[in-house]
Amino acid sequence: MSAGLPPELAALLAHPLMRRAREVAQAQGVPVLLVGGAVRDALLHHETNDFDFAVQGNAIRLARKVADALGAHFYVLDEARDIGRVVIPASADRAPATLDFAACVGETWADDLRARDFTVNAIGVDLASGALVDTMHGVQDLRARVLRLAHPDALRADPVRALRAIRLSHALEMKLDPALAQRLPEARAMLTQPSAERLRDELFEMLKLPRASAAIRALDAFALLDVLIPEIAPLRAQAQSAPHAFNVLEHTFAVLRALDAGEAALGRADDETRAWLGVEVCESRTRLSLLRFAALLHDCAKPEVAHQDAEGRWHFPHHAERSAERAAHRGRALRLSADEVRWVHACIQPHTRLNQRAQAETPPDDSALYRLLQDLGDVTPAAALLTLADCWGRRGEATAQDACAPQATFARTVAQAYFRRWLPLRAAPPLITGHDLIALGVAPGPQLGALLDAVREAQFCNLVHTREEALAFVERRIEGR
Repeated sequence: MSAGLPPELAALLAHPLMRRAREVAQAQGVPVLLVGGAVRDALLHHETNDFDFAVQGNAIRLARKVADALGAHFYVLDEARDIGRVVIPASADRAPATLDFAACVGETWADDLRARDFTVNAIGVDLASGALVDTMHGVQDLRARVLRLAHPDALRADPVRALRAIRLSHALEMKLDPALAQRLPEARAMLTQPSAERLRDELFEMLKLPRASAAIRALDAFALLDVLIPEIAPLRAQAQSAPHAFNVLEHTFAVLRALDAGEAALGRADDETRAWLGVEVCESRTRLSLLRFAALLHDCAKPEVAHQDAEGRWHFPHHAERSAERAAHRGRALRLSADEVRWVHACIQPHTRLNQRAQAETPPDDSALYRLLQDLGDVTPAAALLTLADCWGRRGEATAQDACAPQATFARTVAQAYFRRWLPLRAAPPLITGHDLIALGVAPGPQLGALLDAVREAQFCNLVHTREEALAFVERRIEGR
């Protein structure tokens, strides 16, 4: 290995996966350059399990050989461009990893690096010699915390890089090079070219950031947000009445701020909620990123239903239901899965109703809480957090702490009931079944299902605990007692 290699990169080359890839490449006589995010992240002391390689030779064949050597899965990503992928599943002693092998663009490593997106992603390490290959001066830009295009035409070659520039600048806390910042709005007209899936993936990677609201605001500042979400544009001009302090767009951004870093503004939700939000529900999309997507669209139908009364106050009848429909439409356009679309819709649709319930003088009793959880189902914690964030977004953080105390109490009550009472109840075997009810003389049909649900509700309310108590409860119901 090269003696002049930074210690962070020397450690990266010592990674067992890198050693195995180097052995296979040398056996095949194929020059290989480790490049991209893994090199950048190593220099930033960030951990990664995604590795990119440029190959001067047959990349797909090399990827297949590496997969065989590692006992891993192999996929052809792009046969025409000669790109193969090796996927190593998670195990008890290792995290999952992905190794992508792509044919070198051009004849030299310098050609390949020049064709990449940003200079900090164009730093390479030759696997055979261990030499640093930094023809684009990416290490210098990384130390200066500047994100710079690797080539003036990089955005034209791939407009999605405009979105990636904003995401990386926030994820890595880097400044945009002035020339790059000046070019970003030009990508607006070109963002109709990439697939919906690629646009979606960049958007949701932003929505996973600790300070997602800042990245989304930057998207808007560079006139790119409403290309991804056209429903955003009409929100700019839509005024709102007190207690709202902002127009609908600024309110939306304030709601996103409330959801930043998990729930910093939400009364420090407990560990159960934080863990639940971090779960990936589809590909790399988490519940938190889906909740933030819902927050972006939770009021998107307000302009189309808005009207002013004689006193000049704005009203938005049925906007939650209409916004949920519009959000579902946008989710489908971005190729979210059917389950994700349903989840987003279910999160938005009840948010005004939940806000009204949170402000009720008396908290929900066990029976009302059961019916609420049954109605919300698997979006319960997210819907509760959106209701609270919506309150924070009306006034801003200066006055929200006291004004939103009822919503904070409601959100905690509902989330705790979901994790500590609802989920255990749903997972437990039923005390009685439909066969038991038929034996008591109940005919198959709606009454049978209603009685079984009544037993579940009685369990939730701690009124029945055993099979015998459940049967006695049903008999009293049947007899009208």
